[in-house]
Amino acid sequence: LEELLARHDEAALSLEHERAQKALLELEAARTELLDRRGRLAEQLERLRREAEAEDRLFELGQLNAEFETLADRYAVLSLASELIRRTKTTFEEERQPEVLRRASRYFAEMTGGAYARIVAKGEGEALLAETKDRRTIDGSFLSRGTKEQMYLALRFALAGATSPSQALPLLLDDLFVHFDSGRLGRTARVLGEVAEERQVVLFTCHEHVADAIQAALPRAGIVRLLRRETSGEASGPAR
Repeated sequence: LEELLARHDEAALSLEHERAQKALLELEAARTELLDRRGRLAEQLERLRREAEAEDRLFELGQLNAEFETLADRYAVLSLASELIRRTKTTFEEERQPEVLRRASRYFAEMTGGAYARIVAKGEGEALLAETKDRRTIDGSFLSRGTKEQMYLALRFALAGATSPSQALPLLLDDLFVHFDSGRLGRTARVLGEVAEERQVVLFTCHEHVADAIQAALPRAGIVRLLRRETSGEASGPAR
């Protein structure tokens, strides 16, 4: 369980669980078909036992029995794997999801300047809700584009900490702040600084004002300006 939790996040566990369930259903269908075929062959064998085809039928029945045993072994392995994934996913939801939401809520509150207090998961499979400072809840689909992106970032930052607690893997971000106003951008940059204390963060952007805002909020951030190349091979100016 600990190995699966360390190597997979909740989305990956859900996908693996769905794949295992699908494989189990396919094996169950194949197993049922083999049982039916074996039954039909057994009936035919009784009728043809004294005929010349009896030997061929016996051979085919033996092959089906061998195939059935192979499928039975695989079914047992997949059943065990599916149960292990289900338990791992449950453990993640019960033990780590609350911590992810707590951390994401703190990031979200900082990014929105306190306009929103936390992120709420109403139930399994349900949409996330944003709770305002006066305790009202708003479905994520009704938030403005900028606030939605802040919620997404808060969750992404929190999940990064939960899915690799022992190994702080680098976090790569690509032009996520394009639709942020200056206030929202500055607050989000400060949260980015908190995340950068735990792991390396690499942000790509082709917008000068984003780079300037990051530099202003995080003076120690390293800015690397790349040059765009023309088809002739000569540099034309900074790109991202």
